[in-house]
Amino acid sequence: MPIEAVKIPQNVQFEDHIIGPVSLRQLAITGIGGGIGYMLYSSALKAGVTNIVFLGACWLPAVVAAAFSFLKINDLSLLTIIFLWIEGMQKPKERYWSPHAGLSINLITGQAVKEVDDANSKILSNATRLIDITHEMEQREKAMNDLAVQNTETVDASHVSADGLDPLRSIDNILHHAA
Repeated sequence: MPIEAVKIPQNVQFEDHIIGPVSLRQLAITGIGGGIGYMLYSSALKAGVTNIVFLGACWLPAVVAAAFSFLKINDLSLLTIIFLWIEGMQKPKERYWSPHAGLSINLITGQAVKEVDDANSKILSNATRLIDITHEMEQREKAMNDLAVQNTETVDASHVSADGLDPLRSIDNILHHAA
């Protein structure tokens, strides 16, 4: 049995509209601002204020609330514009870009210094051992040369004998067959 297709909403960033193009958020903000403006206006009338400028100023909260709920510039609400303006005041006006190889962190700790000291001492001990071994090899080479000189003087040719060449065991024969 195939699975039925499910419709996935694509425009999830838009608010649901209650009355025409007015959303619930816009209606609530305008209602609160209008309520505050009406309270100021009615209390001013009860106090006996007849100045038209002051009575008009009482409706200022309603106008500000309407601006916050309906005013949009480049699809940004007035509240978002104010927040961006405050953020812009705190950040630098000019930004400079320059390429860099990346973040490199070099931590130097006591452990690293100890490891470097251990490595240096190991290198030093290996160098001294190498010098000692080289000196010993030179002494052995000198001793071998002295033995070779002594053996050539004391070799008696009458004691040396050689068998005839066996062609089956000859190296030359092996080389001829290999080539």
